[in-house]
Amino acid sequence: MGDTLEKSLTSVLDQIDDRFEVIFVDDGSSDGSLIIAESLAEKYTTLRVISLPRENGRKLGITRNKSIELASG
Repeated sequence: MGDTLEKSLTSVLDQIDDRFEVIFVDDGSSDGSLIIAESLAEKYTTLRVISLPRENGRKLGITRNKSIELASG
């Protein structure tokens, strides 16, 4: 998703104000997504980037639940 991430996130972030937050959770991707997200987080205060260490046994649902736990809204 690294090739479409910047366009997708920018589209969402340009449509929201500070009442909302976008949480980007990276769990060890290797496509440059984390670098792109961190770069966007410098520009958009509504974007929070969380980087989790890669765990082969971790399922997608666990990663999603972690993002919910970290949400402030």
